[in-house]
Formats: sequence, C-alpha cells, structure tokens
Amino acid sequence: MALDGSTIPCSPYAAAKWSASAYGRMFHGLFRTPVVMPRIFMTYGPDQKDEQKLVPYVICSLLQREPPKVSNGTRLADWIFVEDVVEGLLLAAVTPGLEGTAFDLGSGSLVSVREIVDQIVEVMQSELRPKFGAVPDRPLEQQRAAETRFAKERLLWEPRTPLRQGLEATVAWYREKKCALVAHS
Repeated sequence: MALDGSTIPCSPYAAAKWSASAYGRMFHGLFRTPVVMPRIFMTYGPDQKDEQKLVPYVICSLLQREPPKVSNGTRLADWIFVEDVVEGLLLAAVTPGLEGTAFDLGSGSLVSVREIVDQIVEVMQSELRPKFGAVPDRPLEQQRAAETRFAKERLLWEPRTPLRQGLEATVAWYREKKCALVAHS
C-alpha cells in the first residue's frame, strides 16, 4: 500500500508491512542492499495457520456443521492462491534487475467476501447458510486490485490457479485435515 498522507494503514499488521517496505527502500538507497518488495494480496490455500482468516474459517465452520458468521460480504479483495504466491516470490528472488523495486503479486481482479463464501458453500455442497452481517466490517479496509503488468513483464509471472480451482484444492485439504474450529472474531 502506498502511504500518501491521505491513506492510513488499516491495522497494525498493515502498518508493519508499510514500515518494512520503507526500510527496504531506505537500505537499498543508502547501502545498495539487494532488496525487492513484493506486495502480496489476499492469499488463501491449504494449511493456512490462522484458521480465523476467512477461507479456513468458513471451511472449518461448515465441516463442523456450524453456519459461518461473517461480515456483510460486500468488501472486495484480490484473492490469490498460495502456490502462485510462492512461485512469484521465488522468481522475485532470482530475477536480476529488480533490486529496490516494489510490485504487486495478485490476480488483478476484485472478488467480494460474499462471493468467496458462497463459492466455498457450493464447493462443499453444504445446506448451511452463512450468517452475513453477524460480525462487523473492519474499518479502514483497503479495496484494491493488484497491478499485474510489472510481474508479467519483468518476472514472466502470472497466477495460474483460477479462484474456483484454488478453493476446491483448499476445501479438499481441510476435509482431509479435519480442522479444529477456532472461534471467529
């Protein structure tokens, strides 16, 4: 996220990411440290450690036969499958001439929380209906699609996993894992 004076980070985590990027730019500028700064968008996939995040939370709730309690679902995010992110990070680490640059790793498309939740319900063939609006929306949340041209041109990278396919793989992993439901706040 670019901090231009009018935009403020939406969480301590977002502020930490912005600060780390500022340090990276400073170290590159002062000491020529070979740093690259990929901005990773809303990553989802198997074995996500924080089961309070939307995708694992919804899957685990449905596996536990509990209707997931989520926000109103209108928030838009750029969702990207974890394997695509890993491939982009590996390419960023070995592609020459990227030092000192920041760039996006995302799909370039915005999809609503409601659409993600509905697709998970459909993939899981669940009769349970999510409780939209049961938890408040987070304030100051940014809605921005990744700018994908740089990654395509310089890294020769673009995400290969369609959203539906990524959600199917994620559901399959959690079904196998038999995840423990963690309360969603």
